[in-house]
Amino acid sequence: MAIFKDKIVELNVSETYIGQDVLVKGDISLKGSIRIDGSLTGNISNAQSVNVGKSSKINGNISCEKCDIYGQVDGSIYAISQANLHEGCLLNGDLKSASISIENGAKFNGKCIMENYKDSNSEVK
Repeated sequence: MAIFKDKIVELNVSETYIGQDVLVKGDISLKGSIRIDGSLTGNISNAQSVNVGKSSKINGNISCEKCDIYGQVDGSIYAISQANLHEGCLLNGDLKSASISIENGAKFNGKCIMENYKDSNSEVK
C-alpha cells in the first residue's frame, strides 16, 4: 500500500529487477513480474511475466505466464500464454507455449511445441 497526496493506493503488481551488474545463483519463484538485465544460474518459476534484457544471460529453465526474451537463455521455456523471441536473442533449449513469436534475427536452437495450457498441465523439462 502506498500513499500519494492523501490517497491510499493498493499496489497489486509485484515487479522484481535484477540489474546488469548482478549475478544470481539459485532458483527464483515469484508470483509477479521479473526483469533481468544481469546473469542468473538457476530456474525461474511461477512468474506472471519474465523479461530477459539484451545484456542478460540465463542458465536455467523459465516457467511463466508470458515472456519476452531479448538476451541469452540456455534452458527451456514454458510460457502458458505467450513467448516472444526478439531480434538479437539466443535461446538454446525447448520452447512450449500457446502463442509463439520469433522475430527476424532471433536465434532458437531447440524443439518448439505450441500447446494451450488447458491441453496439458506439464512443465517443460
